[in-house]
Amino acid sequence: MLENTALDLASEKKICAPGWQPVAVSQHFVRINFELLRLNMIRQEYFFKVYNKIRGGISVDSVFVHSHAPNAVITGSMATFSLSAQIIHDKCELDVPTL
Repeated sequence: MLENTALDLASEKKICAPGWQPVAVSQHFVRINFELLRLNMIRQEYFFKVYNKIRGGISVDSVFVHSHAPNAVITGSMATFSLSAQIIHDKCELDVPTL
């Protein structure tokens, strides 16, 4: 199963100074997570929305902003907390030796 999750800016970060307005420009790929839920493997792809803050309809002096992705459990890993917990639990319960 595949889930796409778009991480959006918080509403207070979308508030601009007078004369400026945020315009959604694109989505940027962040990372992939795998999660195990009741014997179903779910692949989650995280994207964050990129906004261009423009002044008066002109994008000459524009500012790009985006949200931040949640931190991974293990840096560089695709495993979520639930998948890591399931692996550790099964390893201890089945008494599988370490390599």
